[in-house]
Amino acid sequence: QNSISQFYVEDFEGGALPSGWTVTDGNGDGMTFYVESVGNAGDLLGNLPPVPGNYILYYSDDDAGSGSPPTIETASVTVSLPAGLTGLYLGFGWGLAQFCGQEGLFVTVEGDTVWDMYAEGSGMALVDISSYAGNTEITLTFNYDDGGGCWGWAGAFDNITLSETPPPPPPAQCCIFEDCGPFPSDNWLADMAYDNTRGLMYQLGVDNAGSNVIIWDPATCDYCVAYDNTTGTSQRGIAYNPEADVIYVGGWNQGILYTFAAPQCEQALELLAQCDLTGTGLEGIAGLAWDDDFGGLFVQPNAATNTLGKIDPSNCSVLWTCTESFYFGGDGYDAGGLAYAPEEHGLYAVSMYDNTMNFFLNPENDDCVADTFCYLSDPVSFGWGVGQVDGDAGEFWVSQVVPSDFKDYHGDCILPVSVSENSRVGTPSVVTARPNPFTGSTEISFVIARDGKVNLSIYDASGRLVTNLVNSDLNAGRHTVVWNAENVPSGIYFYKLVTQNLNVTKKLVLMK
Repeated sequence: QNSISQFYVEDFEGGALPSGWTVTDGNGDGMTFYVESVGNAGDLLGNLPPVPGNYILYYSDDDAGSGSPPTIETASVTVSLPAGLTGLYLGFGWGLAQFCGQEGLFVTVEGDTVWDMYAEGSGMALVDISSYAGNTEITLTFNYDDGGGCWGWAGAFDNITLSETPPPPPPAQCCIFEDCGPFPSDNWLADMAYDNTRGLMYQLGVDNAGSNVIIWDPATCDYCVAYDNTTGTSQRGIAYNPEADVIYVGGWNQGILYTFAAPQCEQALELLAQCDLTGTGLEGIAGLAWDDDFGGLFVQPNAATNTLGKIDPSNCSVLWTCTESFYFGGDGYDAGGLAYAPEEHGLYAVSMYDNTMNFFLNPENDDCVADTFCYLSDPVSFGWGVGQVDGDAGEFWVSQVVPSDFKDYHGDCILPVSVSENSRVGTPSVVTARPNPFTGSTEISFVIARDGKVNLSIYDASGRLVTNLVNSDLNAGRHTVVWNAENVPSGIYFYKLVTQNLNVTKKLVLMK
């Protein structure tokens, strides 16, 4: 209904159940799907659908309790289509949080199940329903099945699209591996900063009285504590400046940036300076990261949605800010930790709002929209901090803040170009394109750890397939493919790599 190739779009941003939609209360307990603001969908525990905006189609089973009858709740819509279609695609975002049992999500067309999933997490699915394209009317039904009466938490759908061409490629899951910890149970885990001179990670352990700095070795997970006797309240963001051998600490309750000498085990932090960021728009500090290449301190505030900035901590001046719409977002407390990726001048940013990891390449010179992102799936159900370990490993760590499981988790293949191609066995590396932006052609390189089927395709900004560069079995190792775009108009494009272990989508900028 919006364009020639897109026949139906619904993002529920009207704030109420749209015309033509019907819902059913499968177990008669008075609870079923309804349109809810994302700020009131707390039962999803951070597992929101992708790009949720302000409203989602939401169902919560929490009020029913553990003894609730079996639940099969549905929401459906019938869509009229042009005659003679040869292909049809369904795109939607989903989110699911479960407490026990095996909840299921199903999409049905004319009574036939065309997609289903039994898991918890967040993500997006592309469903090819081209075999139904000969009809002029199709009914879509979204099912939530709690597995026979288990205490399920909540499910949600968003961004429903029907189109003749595929919707834009979906984001990927972050690759998360072994954990490190647990850390002391009286501290929540917040942001991290890597000291590459000592090979140590500094991390804020949060409690009501302040924020002690946990000092730990990513190689062994051994840790000790440096004590905060200065700030008097909890802090969230931390960064390390190797040139000055200092750390910066800040939190969203005070809006004060503290500079301390590099922390020492079992000693109090030595306060060197502080900046009051009140009135700058960056005072609700959630994440900090030092720019190892050009200097300056990146700041991600929690109080201002979708804001990123940079300050000079030596004189407390603001160097720049941007307030564009990142891939994550919505109203409320978005921001988690920041970490700097030194090899490519990039930035990791955690959104604890929808549990995503975002990557910004050259953030000051870009449009302040993440170049790529992925969802922090189980076991990280509520990410709050991130730390980048530079060097050949290209590792990142992300914190699990849930009080029952204080741990940090190691990952790589988050998708940014800074991740090394020396990935661990069985994990494909990220895909990179150089140059980017480009004028005539660009080389797309990737490494696969195992022999197998590889598909590499180019999409335009509307999600339409431009060209397929690779669709064949490849041997493990490094591969480079040239995309000659001389006959393609300028604009934003996406290149998508799909292997048996990874689904990577990244942005290309063609300039002529």
